Amino acid sequence: MMSSTQYSGDLQTRMCSITLPILRKLPRSVKLPRPPRGLRLIHLAAAVGYTRLVLLLLKFPELAECDPCSLDDMGNNALVWACAGGHTSAIYVLLTCCPQLRGSRDGWGRPLKEVYNSSVVHMKDNTAARTIQLYYRTYKQKKLHAAATRIQSRFRTYKQQCNFEQMRRAVVIIQQSYRDHMKTKEVAAKTIQRCWRQTAATQKQRHPIGLASSTGFY
Repeated sequence: MMSSTQYSGDLQTRMCSITLPILRKLPRSVKLPRPPRGLRLIHLAAAVGYTRLVLLLLKFPELAECDPCSLDDMGNNALVWACAGGHTSAIYVLLTCCPQLRGSRDGWGRPLKEVYNSSVVHMKDNTAARTIQLYYRTYKQKKLHAAATRIQSRFRTYKQQCNFEQMRRAVVIIQQSYRDHMKTKEVAAKTIQRCWRQTAATQKQRHPIGLASSTGFY
């Protein structure tokens, strides 16, 4: 029974911890079914560059899953997969432990150096493409942010102008109402004065002496 500490660490360490007891218990005469596309465990480990897992599998060369010389359905062995992935550490381990793989070719008949160079160029192109995409996304985000900022600024300016226009209209309405009110008061005062004058003139005509004495003119 393995302890939980054996499963700690990165993925490669965990895979090694899980694979080792399985390979030890696996009978040497067992014949496992052929995997899909003929990709055995050592092919997959070399393709992803898991060097420690490749070293572990090379300790069990009698098993088909661990045989570095086994070919997949495309005619590629573990060293070809390591070259295709550009994993120099896995390539070094396979060439050191399995010198018979030095003259290997891939399923299209290309030598290992050409496979490795094409993978390196592909990785550089892929890195360049990712860098361009990153810069483009950053540029696009900056453009979108600037556009959003301008839109917000213009909207705020428009809203302020609308509020100012509404306030100006309200002030104009208030001023007009006040002027109308003052005109009404002025008209009322003039009406009162005219009525009083008319009343005073009428009384003066009727009682000139009494009105004069009451007003203190005599």
